[in-house]
Amino acid sequence: MVFSTDDATPDDSRELADDILAINTVFICRLQGRRAGQYRRLRRQQQQETRTQEIASSQEAANDRHGDTVNEGESIPERETETIDETMDGLC
Repeated sequence: MVFSTDDATPDDSRELADDILAINTVFICRLQGRRAGQYRRLRRQQQQETRTQEIASSQEAANDRHGDTVNEGESIPERETETIDETMDGLC
């Protein structure tokens, strides 16, 4: 048996505990939401940088394969068909 000189009833103590728990929950969720948003932005930025690098490297590779000059006796459509043939070889 517990004797108390306070006028607080068990219901008041329980209500106070629930209120404090609710306040803590709000602040913790807000903090975790900020942290998640920060990491989400960081991941998106890294993915965008990776895509940009992949596009740049694929463009460099295409330029290295074909160059900007046309050899003697070679027409531009022949050069384009080589690229199409290489692409189709990978698909079949």
